[in-house]
Amino acid sequence: MEQQTNGKRRLPQEIKIVWYIETAILAVVLVGICIGLLVLTNKLGFSYWWLGTTFAISVFLVVLDLIFVPFRWKRWQFQIRDGEIEIEEGVLFSKRTLIPMVRIQHVKTEQGPLLRAKKLVQLSISTAADPHKIPAVSACEVDALRLQILALVKEAREDV
Repeated sequence: MEQQTNGKRRLPQEIKIVWYIETAILAVVLVGICIGLLVLTNKLGFSYWWLGTTFAISVFLVVLDLIFVPFRWKRWQFQIRDGEIEIEEGVLFSKRTLIPMVRIQHVKTEQGPLLRAKKLVQLSISTAADPHKIPAVSACEVDALRLQILALVKEAREDV
């Protein structure tokens, strides 16, 4: 169940574990790139300065991503109202999006292996301009949430 603060819903706590795993996968990919650069550096006789710089930047990005996970979760909120959906996100730079119900074209659910393992689903809300994503909703709640949005869209279009 998502936590609520003054009518706004938070993402489930389990998404933090998914984000940590995604960061670990990123770290493995970056280590692979660094190993590839090490092999190239040895074969071509380049300076190890580039390798050290790439490795330092990779470690910095991974650590930064790991540090920001709890803050990212805390800042990510959404609220479904009669006329619009409000999404708030961002750690360093705050972003607030209001999606009018009459502009919503379709609502889609997506679930990769990491989300499936934690019984979470990503909800994608598409407008003519671009899709907006709620990265994690509990799998047992997603159908009710999707139907609620679609009912509000239908009601909003009838009022226009």
